[in-house]
Amino acid sequence: MSTMEASMAVLTDQFRRYVTRMLQSSVQADRPAYVYDPILAQVERVGDPERQGTLSFAVCPPYQGKDADQIMSGYAKTGVVGAAEAHFAAVVEGTIDAELERKVVALKEGFPSLPATTCATILNGLNCEIQQEQVLAIYGSYGTSRATKTLAETFNFTELNRRAHGLQQLIDAGSKQQRQAVQKRYLAMHAYVTAPNGGREQAIAESGLKRSLFFFYWKAFQRYGLLGLVDRARETFRRSKIGLANEAQLVVDKLRRPQRPNSFFTERLQSKKIRTDPSTVMKIFTKWNVKDYRCEFVHNLERLEAADEKASQQEEPIPEEKPVRWVDQNFLIKLSGLRTAPAPIDAPGLFALWCYLEELGIFPVLQAMGLTGGGEEKGYSWFDLFLLAIGRTFYGISSYSKACEHQELSLPLFSHLLALPCNDSFLNGLASVSEEQIRVLRRWLVKRGKELGVLEGKRIALDFHQIDRDVRIAELRNFGKGPSPKKKLCCNGFRPHLAWDLETGCLIVAEFRKSSARGTSTVKGFTNDYLRPDFQDLFECVYLDSEYTGKDVWEFILEPEGMNAHLTACLKQNPFVKRARDAFLNGHAQGDDFWKYCDDEHVYADGTFPLVWPEGADTPEQEEQAVRQFRLNCVVKKNLKTGSYRCFGSSRPVESPRALLDDYGHRWKIENGIKDLVGSYFLDQCPGCHPHQVDVHFFLVTVCRLLYRMMERDLGESIRNPDGSTKTLHTMRTVLFRQGAAHIQLADDTICLRFQDSFSHERTELLKNWFDTLHGRYADGLQILDGLRLGFQLRVPRGEEHRNAYRKARLGSAKTVEPSS
Repeated sequence: MSTMEASMAVLTDQFRRYVTRMLQSSVQADRPAYVYDPILAQVERVGDPERQGTLSFAVCPPYQGKDADQIMSGYAKTGVVGAAEAHFAAVVEGTIDAELERKVVALKEGFPSLPATTCATILNGLNCEIQQEQVLAIYGSYGTSRATKTLAETFNFTELNRRAHGLQQLIDAGSKQQRQAVQKRYLAMHAYVTAPNGGREQAIAESGLKRSLFFFYWKAFQRYGLLGLVDRARETFRRSKIGLANEAQLVVDKLRRPQRPNSFFTERLQSKKIRTDPSTVMKIFTKWNVKDYRCEFVHNLERLEAADEKASQQEEPIPEEKPVRWVDQNFLIKLSGLRTAPAPIDAPGLFALWCYLEELGIFPVLQAMGLTGGGEEKGYSWFDLFLLAIGRTFYGISSYSKACEHQELSLPLFSHLLALPCNDSFLNGLASVSEEQIRVLRRWLVKRGKELGVLEGKRIALDFHQIDRDVRIAELRNFGKGPSPKKKLCCNGFRPHLAWDLETGCLIVAEFRKSSARGTSTVKGFTNDYLRPDFQDLFECVYLDSEYTGKDVWEFILEPEGMNAHLTACLKQNPFVKRARDAFLNGHAQGDDFWKYCDDEHVYADGTFPLVWPEGADTPEQEEQAVRQFRLNCVVKKNLKTGSYRCFGSSRPVESPRALLDDYGHRWKIENGIKDLVGSYFLDQCPGCHPHQVDVHFFLVTVCRLLYRMMERDLGESIRNPDGSTKTLHTMRTVLFRQGAAHIQLADDTICLRFQDSFSHERTELLKNWFDTLHGRYADGLQILDGLRLGFQLRVPRGEEHRNAYRKARLGSAKTVEPSS
């Protein structure tokens, strides 16, 4: 290693703020930095007895009170160095090891956009103990943080920090002579600044400094204020001869692809015209402890990584009979004020969700789990943020940040808040619930959906949904990749696993999976967690796509010890499937009219072939061992344009190939349902990158879909399309929830929503029947409102005059006609 460039020191937070404010003021006003140095401002206000009351040259306000007294006392003892010593607890951070500091700087130079959290996690994986706050302190000291990055374009942070290190050395072990030298320079600068016209040459001559030395410190004084008078300290560490940026890139690349030999990295450096030898690369990897790296990134749910999942399972909570709702005090004041001053809102239908949350019965469950807050709790309860997340979805706001910036009153009042939280409070507050609590709530939700009749569990479809995400150094973070339908290749991201009820058209459950998860390793644990406890004796048929092709998955679905259901699936053409397919095609391909019309792009084979396993299970030897034989009846579908084949199989007796294809067609409900989750419930708009935060988001999406399914039950035919399908939340959002101007008022014990707009006869009738149903169901009040009632008041429908005349008239005829004299 050799010294290529001087290094710096890590400034303390107090001193870094002092320097940053001074330099920012200097840049904005385009004036010297010493003018905005608060230490010098205090010194000038105090006055030096030797200067006999000369005028001050500092313009920023001096310190007050105790701070001013300390600076005065320090200055009286040893001049400006004493003033700095008295004010700052420390100038340079002494708790960060120089080698650790070097690694942080190297990673930041190699990856300029690297966040402090990612940097700290990488170093923790390399057995380095460092916190995010320490990384941020190093970033700020080196001019690479958000606050100092713009200043680094104007000021040399290398020189600035070395001078700060020199100041710390003066404070710690500086001799009286060294401190007097700094004070002498300050007095010389002061005499030069305050000299009358034509007197500056005399000030330089009387300063006791050589002319060249005087202007050396004068330039530094102009740029850095007090720090410009201090000599620079020596470097704290040495830089690599290949450059810190190249060194960090080599290390990270080795961590991402450990199978690459050292010669590969040597050749890479040579391609950049950096002469080196293999021993240099080896020494770098040894110094960084690459061999012992362990990934510290959170890339999956903890319980999915644990070997024994049952060890930390939480029991299902027992709901309280009469739960109490605690709300923010200012919201209560606002609610009381609605008696005399109704508030305008634009989403009156949103408050009907309170009734469906009441029917769902989730509030008592959350209170039993300690998630609704109490009288002594400060801040936001989890239930407050839960209501906000539900409300923003039905309101139609796609992200947490947009929801928190929303100014209209519907969302905060629906969430029992006076004002909305900031984005971080919203995101981190929802993620404060534990993984096990979300798991318990997810199980409870499936059970409750069955009790309400919105989930039946007879015909179920399983599927993944790839959500592409751009992830920094994804291999290092162990994110994994999954097949992306959008990009037609494997990408990083999240891959929630979903179960869909094909009878009711409702999402049963959606749970986080990382992109590297696959169907064959997911089905058994997922089904045992969420489906079998409530639907074990109800399963009729399970529908799968080709990703789940595997005998162990098929057997788990078919055998009595598993799901004990029929299976209909698209089959991946592995060797087992391909052998049976080819034998079938070769035996029948020459027959007349073998291929039948399916659609304009596909034909299907007029016949089926069996998939049977284990082979030879019908022999006497096997019968003695009671080995069960499994069978799928399969059909082949052919693409006319490409000539490719697809195979579909079912464990049911097949009447015809066409009947099997039609049976598999039921599975498209989950494909269309996922599209609705993306468009209406913002499934793809995942908040954050932490797996637990994303898993909470998937749970909230499941709750929203279940609530809308309950509304579909109540609204019935009024929200049906002509083809018999149900209108989605995206289509009905403005009809059911965002109807426009309304007033919310508290009358006696009823929160009343009074609509200000009139609607057509059809829409008014739909809303009236809906609100009457809810009123009759909850006339005695809602637990979620601590006994308060909810009411809706519609205006009369629009008459026939509210339509276009289809005749034209001059716009100017609307002017007021003055009476003739």
